[in-house]
Amino acid sequence: MTQAHTNDLNQPATKGFVREEIQQAKQDLTHKMGETVKQVLDSKLIGFRDELTEWKSEILTSNDKISKKLDQVLTEQKAITVNYQRVDQRVDRLEEFARQAAPKLDLEFEKAS
Repeated sequence: MTQAHTNDLNQPATKGFVREEIQQAKQDLTHKMGETVKQVLDSKLIGFRDELTEWKSEILTSNDKISKKLDQVLTEQKAITVNYQRVDQRVDRLEEFARQAAPKLDLEFEKAS
């Protein structure tokens, strides 16, 4: 048997020729499938990327709002703490005054707990 060439279809094919053709067909099919899969994935991923970008934007915007509220709460908490310390100091001074004045006025003094 003689080896058939790709343009000589009237000649018998050899095992080697068939193997080469099968290998080439596999490579061509793999390449074409790869391109098709890539095109399908790219078309699907474009929408997903856009959606993901939108979600990311929404999350960041939400986090900005939360961060601003947290800043407000922390600022208010600082002001409340300072005010509480002032009230606490005033109560301490008034209790001391009452403790010292109670015996002079014949009163019993009980310190608040």
